[in-house]
Amino acid sequence: MHLHTRLHSRQIASRHTRPVIAWFLMALASLYLLPLIHKETPEAPTALQRVQQSNVLRVVMRASPATYYPTPNGVTGFEYLMAQRFAESLNVRLDVITVTSADEMRMVLENGSADLAAGVAFDDTLPPVLRMTESYMSGEPLVIYRSPGARPGNFADLIGKQVLIAANDQHSTLLKSLKHAIPALTWSETTTLDTEQLLSAVNNGDTDYTVVNANEFLLLQSYYTKLRPAFSLGQPQPIAWAFSQDIDNTLFFAAQNFIATSKTNGSLAQLSERIYGSATAMQQHGSHVFVQRLSERLPQYQSMFNKVADEFDIDWRLLAAISYQESHWDPNAESPTGVRGMMMLTKAAAQEVGVDNRLDTRQSLRGGAQYLRNIYKRLPTSIQEPDRTWFALAAYNVGLGHLEDARRITDMQGGDPDTWVDVKQRLPLLKQAHWHSKSRHGYARGDEPVHFVQRIRHYYDLLSWNFPQQDQDEEFFMSLNQLASSDAENAAAKSNTHTL
Repeated sequence: MHLHTRLHSRQIASRHTRPVIAWFLMALASLYLLPLIHKETPEAPTALQRVQQSNVLRVVMRASPATYYPTPNGVTGFEYLMAQRFAESLNVRLDVITVTSADEMRMVLENGSADLAAGVAFDDTLPPVLRMTESYMSGEPLVIYRSPGARPGNFADLIGKQVLIAANDQHSTLLKSLKHAIPALTWSETTTLDTEQLLSAVNNGDTDYTVVNANEFLLLQSYYTKLRPAFSLGQPQPIAWAFSQDIDNTLFFAAQNFIATSKTNGSLAQLSERIYGSATAMQQHGSHVFVQRLSERLPQYQSMFNKVADEFDIDWRLLAAISYQESHWDPNAESPTGVRGMMMLTKAAAQEVGVDNRLDTRQSLRGGAQYLRNIYKRLPTSIQEPDRTWFALAAYNVGLGHLEDARRITDMQGGDPDTWVDVKQRLPLLKQAHWHSKSRHGYARGDEPVHFVQRIRHYYDLLSWNFPQQDQDEEFFMSLNQLASSDAENAAAKSNTHTL
């Protein structure tokens, strides 16, 4: 090949090679710079990551007895406690935003001020921007009236009457839907009164009727003994948590998983029993009589309750609640079976705690407190608060042996023998020959200790409402923990303190 031909070939090759080399260098540079560019524009954190990074779960809910309810003894409420548990599962703290209406709750959620809304009822008017979890309970809207007034039987009976409800919630929506069929139906809406204040307005005669959810009425009916449910405004509505559709699914799926797990592991049932257990067992009449005797009988013995309770490190209101359940605060009470006195001690129990005169009020109270203390100490250390208190009360009524039989049955049936919500379902089985014939301690009227515990819890709630005590949550269970052995105290210390 000639020299000029070789040079021409090299020139051609050079012209074709330069672009390839340039492209290669550019690609190499882009690979080098890509991590730097990526670091400068990181991906935005997910909704779940934002909560965890901020260490705060913001939950909006209406202030009501069934959701977020400040009491003289601190904040309680089903939704509040459930949200608190969810926050704990995420290892963050809970920040609650309270509002007075469903509309306000949705607005707070939609503008990003809250991560989720708790206690939202499903209805056809829910805006499409909301994403709902699975339901964990339902709420039935009830028309409430004042007894002994005439009980309304249907919607027509509301015509011409004063009906006052909370503004812009599901009850308002239900009434508006009825307005088409019953044009004469009228009502007033308030943005300033909460559930308790609405019930108070009916109780005081300031309005004829109101509408509240059944679970809220259940928790407050004992404080308004003149009130009665008339009829349901509609079908029970599923209640769930709501999330904005504008955020990703990460926090939503975490909540879904939490709710599903709470259902399967029994913690949801335990929370429901804790909030509603005592109220469901009580009748209006019993509460009415109790409220009367608060003023008629309690003042005679309150000082003694205080002194004995201090002596044994027990909340005096628990001691008073037990005494009322046993004798209605009658120091001379006596049952057909021979139990006597303020605390209705049997002869065997009186002998065990050194009581020689069961009709002596102070001896009876001290004996009952000592007997409760002895039972509490003898319970297995695996039973923690607040269940430990319910077990001690049940054994006070039916005996430790029968209680242990019920715990064995609970274990045999796959329940948790250390939780009251499971064991109280098995105690009534001790009346059945199939079960008591196989148990160590034989037959027992096992439904009685269940009612016994529920009523005491209810009386305690009423006493706490009328006689608030600062830091009651912590002090009460700290006092009860002192009744147990050091092993029991260590076991109880692993759980959070709770209110009755």
